[in-house]
Amino acid sequence: MPHSSRTPYIAVVSPPEYGRAGRLADELDALGYETVIIDTPRRAERALDADVCVVVLTPDGWRDPAIVAVLRSRPPLLIPVLAAPMDLPNARWSDEPITMRGSSRAVAEEVADAVDAAMRAGSSRSRSSAGDRSSSGDRSSGGDRRGASYPPSSRSRSDAGRDGPEPSRSSRPRGGYDDEREARPSRPRAGYDDEREARPNRPRGASAGERGPRASYPPGGAAGAKLNAFGEPIKPVAAAPAVAAKKGTSPGKVFGIIGVLLVVLGGLGYGGYSFRHKLFSHAATTAAGPQPYSAAVPGPTCDKGNGQWSLPKDSSYFTTTCEASDLLVKQTTNFATSAEVFFAGTGLGLPQSYDVQVTANITSGDALTGVGLIVHGQSPAGGHVFLALADSLWEFAVLNSDNKSTVGKRRGFLVAPTKTFALDVKVVGPTMTFTINGKQVTNVTETSFNNSANIGFFVDSADSKPVAAQFSQFHYTPLPDPTLSTNDAVATAVAVNSAIPNPYTAAVPGPGCDKGGAQWAGPSIYGETGGKFTCTSSGLQIQANAGAGTDVGYYGVHGYLPTDYTVTVTLTPGDQVSCGGIYTHASAAGGYAYDVCGNGAYQILELKAGQPATTLASGGIGSLGNAPYTLKVVESGASHTLSVNGLALPTFSNKDLPDTDHITLFALGTSGNATTVSFNGFSFAS
Repeated sequence: MPHSSRTPYIAVVSPPEYGRAGRLADELDALGYETVIIDTPRRAERALDADVCVVVLTPDGWRDPAIVAVLRSRPPLLIPVLAAPMDLPNARWSDEPITMRGSSRAVAEEVADAVDAAMRAGSSRSRSSAGDRSSSGDRSSGGDRRGASYPPSSRSRSDAGRDGPEPSRSSRPRGGYDDEREARPSRPRAGYDDEREARPNRPRGASAGERGPRASYPPGGAAGAKLNAFGEPIKPVAAAPAVAAKKGTSPGKVFGIIGVLLVVLGGLGYGGYSFRHKLFSHAATTAAGPQPYSAAVPGPTCDKGNGQWSLPKDSSYFTTTCEASDLLVKQTTNFATSAEVFFAGTGLGLPQSYDVQVTANITSGDALTGVGLIVHGQSPAGGHVFLALADSLWEFAVLNSDNKSTVGKRRGFLVAPTKTFALDVKVVGPTMTFTINGKQVTNVTETSFNNSANIGFFVDSADSKPVAAQFSQFHYTPLPDPTLSTNDAVATAVAVNSAIPNPYTAAVPGPGCDKGGAQWAGPSIYGETGGKFTCTSSGLQIQANAGAGTDVGYYGVHGYLPTDYTVTVTLTPGDQVSCGGIYTHASAAGGYAYDVCGNGAYQILELKAGQPATTLASGGIGSLGNAPYTLKVVESGASHTLSVNGLALPTFSNKDLPDTDHITLFALGTSGNATTVSFNGFSFAS
């Protein structure tokens, strides 16, 4: 099909940051067309300056404000491109839908044929249907769809003057749009040069028939036989350059996932977790169409497929052994760093969105042995780390790009300890969902890294002891590009967090006792082995040995707590010498303990790491009546207030411990006496 005598000017309309729309515009540029991306309503008016509008539609993004604004403006020629099978919204489409199948170049060539055909038919169609279209919305071109403009226009206008291209207009200069082109980050050209060099531009006279008929609508599915999750053909990659699989042959970086510092102060326990990380990665290759991939036995030399696996450059501190049904990773020395195995795809790079799964079985180690997944692995350093410990702790942390440390972001706990994990992380741009053994434990939006050079799995010792784990059933599935911009993803995360019940209440608090969605930790998390807790119909019962404390920790619904909050609970000491209370602002630095005894005595302690406890307030509350006591603690900046049975005690000021990793409910055994305390009616309000 010969092209028109002049170069058409094409507007590519899409939801913001839909990556394939940018690639399509790049390929149309390479074919000689002038293009502009329209992904915000503010730019929609530029659609009327274009000869043809190519509208990229996704199932979740077809109502995007940019697309709605363009359709309302009624440009003369509209060509739909579908990212996935879906119903076509009503509009004056100039052609049947084109599906995003094959490489970006192949899609661009099909769009080019449709543009040429639309340009040819434009003038004759405008002469025969201009008056009719302005009144009824019908189209005279045979086979075209009928339908009112969607969404309907809110202003009256005549389309007669805009139907068809301007016969005398020459090739449109780029002036006025160059800045926009230079600023759009979703259209990197670097990743497609190889494809262009390997596949020269088609002859300008080539017809659609030479490439075969266009796929019928609706297409048969996004991932049929020999098609990946994007609906693109799966290509053999035997010739792809393999990443070195032998130890010591890959440039690398190693990181220790997590260390646990367990401290007991004044009979109260708290956990502070220090992070030390280095991260290994290698450069990701770039090509169109990442493919799903599975390996029953993953890792270098074990996987007999075309997966690209690597170990750190220095992997002398651990060994990998290919067993019949799994990869055994055994760490023997250097326990400050974790033993990792990395995957970089099959030579086609890693997309913005994907799902990664692996089964891990801890075969050697104690309760502080951990396994996990790394996503958004960066080069040379950085990434997002998801960890699960045998003692039931899970954690999400950000590995800094300085390659030296991590920042813990979220933490929570499974119902019971385990050494077998089915780990799953779903990545959709900056939004990640972590699932352990079929239960979703957190959904987090973190914008520090959005792209991936690699992904990986690891085993780690949090207390410097030899560890080993078996890894099997590795699955990697590319997903469609995210339909939300980063800003919209963050806004959605804020809305989800805002929907958490405030206050959060639990009639019976504690792990396994609270039937809501909060994250609770048992005494073992704090290294407390002498005490225990029991869930009863009337409350959480905590027992502590003489001269010791037993804690049950609250970590919020999504694994994090704000700085300012109010926490309320009713406690009933088992006898006159039994004591218990609330421990706030708990972190690695220390915390504040508010405790009340059955004889009516109370005290408020400041507990700092490595220092003796400091008494901030003390006295008696016998005049307030006998137990049960309802304790209410209000934390607001440096101000701290304890109320008992509705009576506020004197507020004190202290700003030594501003952070809150968690809070605990505790029982405290006095000298020579064991303690039993029951808790019910828990409430936490930010």
